[in-house]
Amino acid sequence: MKVLLDIPDNQYNEILAIISTYKNIKLEKLTETEAQFVSELSESIRDVNLAIQGELKPKLARELLDEL
Repeated sequence: MKVLLDIPDNQYNEILAIISTYKNIKLEKLTETEAQFVSELSESIRDVNLAIQGELKPKLARELLDEL
């Protein structure tokens, strides 16, 4: 299982010390670019789920192209 944690800078060392005591947990720090990509992807997935549930009106393809 993979889990993404967003840890405040002032708690990073403490959380890292706790997690690193578990030998079977692999830690990987993301670059700023990777973190931004994951954040934007997560937001997009939330939007899709809200659209499926009818809580968000999906954008038309033309609207998406106009944003580019």
